[in-house]
Amino acid sequence: MRNGKAQVMIMKKSKMILSVLLAAAVLASCFVFNAFAADSKLNSGEPEEHTHNFVEKSRTDATCTSSGEIVYECSECGEPKIDFLDILGHDMVYHAGVDPTCTSKGTREHWHCLRCGKDFLDQSGDTFIEKEDTVLDKLDHMHQSFGKTVSATCFYAGSVAGEKCTVCGKIFKKSSVVPKKAFGKIKLKKGKNSFTASWKKVSKAKGYQLKYSLKKSFKKAKSKTLKGKKLTVKSLKSKKTYYVKVRAFTKINGKKVYSGWSKVGKVKVK
Repeated sequence: MRNGKAQVMIMKKSKMILSVLLAAAVLASCFVFNAFAADSKLNSGEPEEHTHNFVEKSRTDATCTSSGEIVYECSECGEPKIDFLDILGHDMVYHAGVDPTCTSKGTREHWHCLRCGKDFLDQSGDTFIEKEDTVLDKLDHMHQSFGKTVSATCFYAGSVAGEKCTVCGKIFKKSSVVPKKAFGKIKLKKGKNSFTASWKKVSKAKGYQLKYSLKKSFKKAKSKTLKGKKLTVKSLKSKKTYYVKVRAFTKINGKKVYSGWSKVGKVKVK
């Protein structure tokens, strides 16, 4: 009986030992499989899956005519990513043309982009134009004379025509008055109780008037009228000095018109 119980006890213990060993073997095989699988995945170069943390690395802004881009990189695995930015297009403002004049510059019709600051001849921005080429130069003045140019004589003043612009009225040269011509010099020759006065002929003169006096102020002066250009005055006081001046005259519209007086001359008679 004792031997039978002992055998039963031995058999139970053996079963328990086998069960424990079997469980341990299963656990060991699972561990080995998982380790092998992990090692295989590492050796294959496949990264473990994770959520990317993209950080901006560089940016190229879009313009009126070109697209832009933003470059990102994952801070954990270094994987890159690019986002493209659309072309902005021109933001055009229209400038109407203004004709130039002789006093102000003009402007060529054009479009100006507020975004890039460039100017174009069309709204689509296909034809670029330099800023300075949008400005039109002033026109030349239209010159015209006004007034008359008249030669001065001993009897009346002359004039010189002026010049102005017929468009803006700017005066380039004023019309001016030319004074009467001076009579000229007289020659005096002394004689016995007399003197002879002579002078050059004055154009268009009808005659001459001569005045002489013992006073420089011509107080109590005497006058002689003649047609020629030479006159001898007689019956004068001996050894006296006489002051003499001459002027010409003509007739304009039936009226006698005088020239200015000559310079005063003096002569001491014999």
